[in-house]
Parts: sequence; C-alpha cells; structure tokens
Amino acid sequence: MASHKLSEEEIEIVDRHTPNFSWFTLLTGIGFISLFVASTILSVRNSIPLWFGFCLNMLSFTAMFVTIHDCMHGQISQKNKKLKWIDKTVGTVAGLLVQMEFSGWCKQHGAHHKATNIPGEDPNWRYHKNAFAMWKQTAIGYLILHIYAIPIIGKKICSKFIPPWKYEYFKKFMPVEWTYQLLANWSIFFIAVFYGYGKYALVLWMLPSLVSRVRMHYQFIWSPHKNLTYTNDYLDTVLHIRPYGVDRIWWRALLDYHLIHHLYPQVPSNKLRGVYMDVKHILKENGTETIRGWGWENKNGVV
Repeated sequence: MASHKLSEEEIEIVDRHTPNFSWFTLLTGIGFISLFVASTILSVRNSIPLWFGFCLNMLSFTAMFVTIHDCMHGQISQKNKKLKWIDKTVGTVAGLLVQMEFSGWCKQHGAHHKATNIPGEDPNWRYHKNAFAMWKQTAIGYLILHIYAIPIIGKKICSKFIPPWKYEYFKKFMPVEWTYQLLANWSIFFIAVFYGYGKYALVLWMLPSLVSRVRMHYQFIWSPHKNLTYTNDYLDTVLHIRPYGVDRIWWRALLDYHLIHHLYPQVPSNKLRGVYMDVKHILKENGTETIRGWGWENKNGVV
C-alpha cells in the first residue's frame, strides 16, 4: 500500500506488534454495527428517546468508519489470505450503514496512501486555511455528492455550476459505486417516509451520515494531514499526540499516530502507540516532529 520501504529493524518491530489475526478489530467492528442496529430498533419502538438514539448512532458511525478503514487495510485477517473475506464482509456491512460503499472507498483510500499530498493524485488533497473553511467545503461537497448521483441530470448540473478544474478533480475520484449507494439510500429513505417512518430514517440514519461526514473530514483528513507540502514518508502526515491519555483511546490512536499508520498500514489501530514507542529514534533521525498538546504549533521542536 504505502511506498515506504521498511528496514530490517522496522520489520521486526512491526511483526512484534501485529497479531496473526486481530480479534480486537473484528469484535469492535461487530460491536458497533450491533450498537447501531440495536439503537435504531429501540428508538423506533420508543424504548429509548429519539435524541439518545441519534447520539448512539453518531458514536456508532465514528467507530464504524474506523472499522471500514481498518478492514480496507486487511487488519483483521492480516497475512491469512483465506480469511480476507472477513475484512470484506465486515467492511461492506459497516460501509452500507455509514453510507460509504466499501469497494469504492477502498479505491479512494488506496490512492491516498500511494500519492499522499500530491495534487491531482491524492483524492484527499485539499488546501483549507482554517477548520471553518474545511467544514464549509465538506458540507458543500456532501451536497454535490448527492446531486452528482441523480440519474441523467446530476452530472450535467455539477459540470455547469462547479469550476471546471474542481469538477474534473471531483469526477476523477468519485467512485461509481457511491452513486449506486446514494440512489439506494434515497430509495430506502422515501420508502420509510411512505410507511410513516420518515423521521426515524432522517434522525437515525441520514442526519448522522451528514454530520459524521463533516466531522470525519476534520478528524481523519484535515487534522492529520496539515503538512500538505511534504511528500517525504516521515513528514507527509502528522504525529499529534493529545494529553491526558486521549491518544490511547482506540479511534483516537489512528489520528494521533497517523504518521505511524502511513508508514506501517498493516498495524491495527490499537497497536499504533506501541509501534510509535519503539520507532521514536527512527522518526527523530528522519526529522519527524512530534506535536504534543491540543494546539497545532509545536513549540518544543523534535522530541
């Protein structure tokens, strides 16, 4: 996946921290898929308040996105090629629920790893001068995504109202599989409306998808990829470790140790911190900065 060529020392470290089969990744994925299903059923039956079901589903969407990501990298089955179907199955189910079709997202994310920070090649490459600009662009992009998927007229509308270079960039990295899923999503939504379950479909599925998409762009794309001018393997993403043990939370580890993930994408998210502790000297030798605290600026230099 990544272009980084591992040294013998790195190979030994990665092998030591990578299980033959990641039960943690599998059970976490199944657990949050089950939470989403249970929360939705309980909300529809009025066993829990609708607002509480919305909050639970938001949590589930975040966790399921990490599951999709980890399955894309084969982190459940690892080297067991006969068990790759488990990654694909869990990733596909989570992707359908989160409204990010798995096979299409694999194409996008694979391109991101192969060409990190290269304009025109990295589908995640965006320049935003601040977080607000990023949120605004993401929300607009989410709307464009749905317009683009409209049969016959969608592409024509987008090509007319989006600047040509932006439209070509969007079209290049828009998986055709996503258009099919978006059409299926709206079909399911309108069927739910027809049978009187529209508010549940909106609050428990459609709105969490919109809010999660904006939040995930901030957390998983913009925040860990601020070094847009670097293409060096040791500098192209961020090591930004939050205090008070926040970096040890499962899904936070993927963000705080995002550079470690890019260097060693086969390592499960819950093992990234351990790898970081063992490769700190290698990172320092290659000029990697470790940022600590909640802010972006690193006042302490390389640590």
